[in-house]
Amino acid sequence: MNSNESIQYGLSAFRDLRRSLEDVESEKADLREALQQFRSSYLMLLLDFESVVCDKAKLQKELDATKQRLEDTRDELVSAGYAIESIRNGFCQAKKNAEALQDSLDATEDKLERVKDWFCETDDALVQTRDQLNETKRQRDGLQSERDDLQSKLNTARIISVETSH
Repeated sequence: MNSNESIQYGLSAFRDLRRSLEDVESEKADLREALQQFRSSYLMLLLDFESVVCDKAKLQKELDATKQRLEDTRDELVSAGYAIESIRNGFCQAKKNAEALQDSLDATEDKLERVKDWFCETDDALVQTRDQLNETKRQRDGLQSERDDLQSKLNTARIISVETSH
């Protein structure tokens, strides 16, 4: 190889090296751009992840609050169940009391009916007694009138007897 060929070979190698260097620089720029996009994507993912973590925390709080409300509602339902059972027992007792009162009322009505019958009998006897009393008064008044007449006659007879004896 002569020097001209060596120079040509050196220049050719230098050009190839320069092209390779330009290609490397281009690849380096592409890689920087890809790295920048990766960083942007990474930052977006990181923000999304933080948002998801925050949303998860909010959702967990809401879930916990919902669980508490459900527990409170369950407790209220249990309490309402006890209240309903107590009311039902009260109604059952009130029904028994009402039945006992009805029995007592029926017995009282029977007694009242007997007293009413007795009262009617007594009233009838009273009317008869009153009628007998009125009849007795009329008879007494008649006897008194007769006695008064007889007394008057007796007095007249005494007067006459006294006058004749003198």
